[in-house]
Amino acid sequence: MFLQAHGTRGLLASCKALESVPFVHSANRLARGFRATLIMAVQHRRVRHILLPGDQRELQERLFLDLQGGSADFAQLAADHSQCPSKGRGGDLGWISPGQTVPQFEEALQAASVGGGPAKCTTRFGLHILQVLDARDIAAVKQLPVDDFASLMQVEEAEDVQCIDVREEWEASIASIPGFQLFPLSRMEEWETKLTTILDPQKPTFCLCHHGIRSQRMAQLLVSKGFQEVYNIVGGIDAYCRTVDPSVPAY
Repeated sequence: MFLQAHGTRGLLASCKALESVPFVHSANRLARGFRATLIMAVQHRRVRHILLPGDQRELQERLFLDLQGGSADFAQLAADHSQCPSKGRGGDLGWISPGQTVPQFEEALQAASVGGGPAKCTTRFGLHILQVLDARDIAAVKQLPVDDFASLMQVEEAEDVQCIDVREEWEASIASIPGFQLFPLSRMEEWETKLTTILDPQKPTFCLCHHGIRSQRMAQLLVSKGFQEVYNIVGGIDAYCRTVDPSVPAY
């Protein structure tokens, strides 16, 4: 399949801009003196496509022209010709984030107009005809330095926030910060569907890991599930033990 692993690097590269914004409490109280870097919303696009073998360029051109001229139904052509499993859904790949597909496909995807005509490209998987059905901006994650996080916890009531640690149990047994709930990212299938019942989407939520990479992934997952105020703790517990509390073991 041409979808590739969607890591933090791809996510950060896709962001529109960076700006410094004040930390705002969920009750609209400003925690003075604390600032977080906000990665602006990324755009997800809903796309459908037809995948053809690499030697079927004439067929690609014919189908493309039929779609462009409005004389053919995309879903039917996908069902009849596509080599992708999505053919059973009329070629619908669902919502795709920047950085989630191979570069040639993403370039065509970003160049295509939303709700417009078809586009085409060639990747190592074959020949593609694609169409962008819709687009939406997904609110992104705020990045909070560990020292500001520590100071913030001195003035916020514990019940007003929720703190999530996505490291493994063995890591937490070596070093941990009081007040964090453990949600090992490697066991996501056990808890992902329960997140909105275990946690409160309306509360400020802070995500922690070893260096801030896994927690970024968790934070973006929470945002996609409707959590309103999500923070990634920059540098993770490694930065925390070095700059905030040396009594927390480094590993």
